[in-house]
Amino acid sequence: MTRGKMLIVKWDKETVGFLTPHRKGRVKFSYAQEWIEKYNQPLSLSLPCSQEHHDAQKSTAFFANLLPEENMYTDLCRDSRIDEADTYNFLRLFGRECAGALTILPEVESDVSRANDYRDITDELEALLEKHQGMPQHSLIAETKAKLSIAGAQNKLPIHMKNGRFFVPEEGSYAPTTAILKTIAARFPDLHRNELFCMELARKAGLRIPDATILSIGSQQAYVVMRYDRQQSETGVARVHQEDFCQALGISRIHKYQETGGPGFSACGKVLLNPLISSNNEAREDFIKCAVFNYIIGNCDAHGKNFSLLYKWGQGVFLAPFYDLISTMAYPELDQKFAMSIGDTFRFDRIKEHSWKQFAMDMNIRVERLYSLMEETHKSVLSSVEPLTAGHEKLYGTSPIYENLSSIVMNGLNQIAVIIDSNAKNL
Repeated sequence: MTRGKMLIVKWDKETVGFLTPHRKGRVKFSYAQEWIEKYNQPLSLSLPCSQEHHDAQKSTAFFANLLPEENMYTDLCRDSRIDEADTYNFLRLFGRECAGALTILPEVESDVSRANDYRDITDELEALLEKHQGMPQHSLIAETKAKLSIAGAQNKLPIHMKNGRFFVPEEGSYAPTTAILKTIAARFPDLHRNELFCMELARKAGLRIPDATILSIGSQQAYVVMRYDRQQSETGVARVHQEDFCQALGISRIHKYQETGGPGFSACGKVLLNPLISSNNEAREDFIKCAVFNYIIGNCDAHGKNFSLLYKWGQGVFLAPFYDLISTMAYPELDQKFAMSIGDTFRFDRIKEHSWKQFAMDMNIRVERLYSLMEETHKSVLSSVEPLTAGHEKLYGTSPIYENLSSIVMNGLNQIAVIIDSNAKNL
């Protein structure tokens, strides 16, 4: 391989391996020999640590899942004159700051200690947020000219916050971000309130979520969630490795939905049984409670990229905190089919007792234990939804979204109660 054509993949500051270009913009990954000898730590469940070069399909499936999606990705490719199929060149330009611990950079820039600088965007952020309430022509990342990559389709910007100021990595810098800022979406009224409400309701239900809030920035508002794949200390910010379930299963990001070849609950259950995962049973039960919670709130967009594994150095691999918890049913124009079927059923109103029994089989859990977890989740959500609604209206003002969310959640709770009661009668 000609020098300059290889991309270095860093796990924090250690070279874990190399990316080389393949046909049609795809990539091939190989581990560094020194990494194998020193750590023998896999980058992904789908990319075992070995001296073998991983093929283009598996390599591209993992690394393309680091890229943005839909309009945000299209904008960045157009502005940089990159073909949308060209994973290699997108990572060459935008791979310095990705999800997890990975930094991807050209071979000639392999020293990540050279630049750790930020650019203060506080004074321009209000105008950017106002502009992006409508139908923006560019993504926030493109607007700020930040060279970073964040997965997902929603318009958002990875940032670093310090002393009430907002920063992005300076061009050419490898500085880590610590939070993700999402704009208010004109197409989906009060989406920021929707997400914060559902995230906080999940915490009340005993699920682990990252800290999140709604910030006022001048006359504008934004939803901000702290990155769980970053650790801040007195010495700085450290990246923590993670991978989503599509990456762990070697599935392309274009197939994240089960109906288009993405993972369902059976595949997710197998991931959580992997011997590399610490506390398998606890992780599986937390995952199941989140699936029940998503059913209750009407989150039809909980696909394979919305669940992740967190690699804690020297401790093991764990189920990551839950994120992107939103009631999509609050917006009737969105697809009302779940991203992953419960049993063989994707539609909320068709999910019955037999569907949940099949779900238990898919997740390799006893039906009795599933119903116990459903009852726990039902009880905690039921006791929390009313006071949480009142608290949000007090903090953020009244809005039709809260009445809508309360109605959706109560309907979900009622359906869960029917299933629980039906099971009790059959015992």
